[in-house]
Amino acid sequence: TMAAIRGDGFGQDVVNDWAFWGVLTIPANYTLAYIEAISRELPEYNNPIRYDFNQARQRTTANAARAAVQSVIRGVSNVVAKRTLTGFAGVQVNLDDTTVDALVQPVYMVVFTDYPVPVNGLNFVTYMGVTLMWTISIALLNITVILTKPLFRQFTVPQVHWLRALCITIACFFQSLWFITMVRGFSEHDWAQSFGVVLLWQWFVLLTFQSLLNFLIRSIGIMGMLILSPLLILQITTSNALIHSDMMPGFYKIGVALPFYHAIEGLRFMILGQPCCDTLLVNMGVLLGYFILFFIINWAFFRFKVKKFLVYHQKRSEAFQKAGEAAALKVPSENTNAFASA
Repeated sequence: TMAAIRGDGFGQDVVNDWAFWGVLTIPANYTLAYIEAISRELPEYNNPIRYDFNQARQRTTANAARAAVQSVIRGVSNVVAKRTLTGFAGVQVNLDDTTVDALVQPVYMVVFTDYPVPVNGLNFVTYMGVTLMWTISIALLNITVILTKPLFRQFTVPQVHWLRALCITIACFFQSLWFITMVRGFSEHDWAQSFGVVLLWQWFVLLTFQSLLNFLIRSIGIMGMLILSPLLILQITTSNALIHSDMMPGFYKIGVALPFYHAIEGLRFMILGQPCCDTLLVNMGVLLGYFILFFIINWAFFRFKVKKFLVYHQKRSEAFQKAGEAAALKVPSENTNAFASA
């Protein structure tokens, strides 16, 4: 929150530029307007302090910040009222309605909500939905691996893995379609972006999750499975899901380096609307970086495992061949010389 003596539109402009959660704007000649209200007859006491705040950034935190500012303003107003009444003791003042208003509530605030969140459910679904998609993605990956195992009898190993990738890509699309359709069906308010754009964003997020989960579950095995739960908890607590990181210790700033943060921020932009598209570009860039990085790592692990598998079976075949030759030489029969020459 920032205090400033600027024009009426200053606070809204700063909030729209994503610079602050909220901006407290004190009108020019604020004190003079108050003195005139208690010393002269005026039509009304119109001397508000303006507070602009961005509710869509994180509704719970934004509302808590607004309540804190309102509490401070009420405290200041009470102090000013007491000191004014004490200072004018014994002095006759004009006790019309305007003066009474100025004396009772000398400092008051008018709130302007930028990017309002009509119901808290819209803010809730942005992080609960991403968490649900992460959980379903784990199940989807494991189910795909199980169902495609019989294909190894008909296709080569690389072909089966490409088929798995295709199946997961198609499944992620329909998973995204189901989720976005459910949210759209229960939402009574218009979205900032179209249904198709939100669907493509969620599909992109799920593909990024699959790239990371494939590394944790398939590439590094049991160690990755052990990391899944702590990683999920860390991402939820640092992704501005429940409370924004601006109101938490510095450690929680680590969330900006994790995919959950950018998935949630991007979805909030799509559904609720946000002031600055540069933020969305950053969200897209980070998620795309995760997708490409782990796609390359997964491909490298896959090539390494295939090579290791082939070398293992080649050595195993050679060992069986040598064992057979040795057994043949030890068995006295009419074919011993033939086996030995072979």
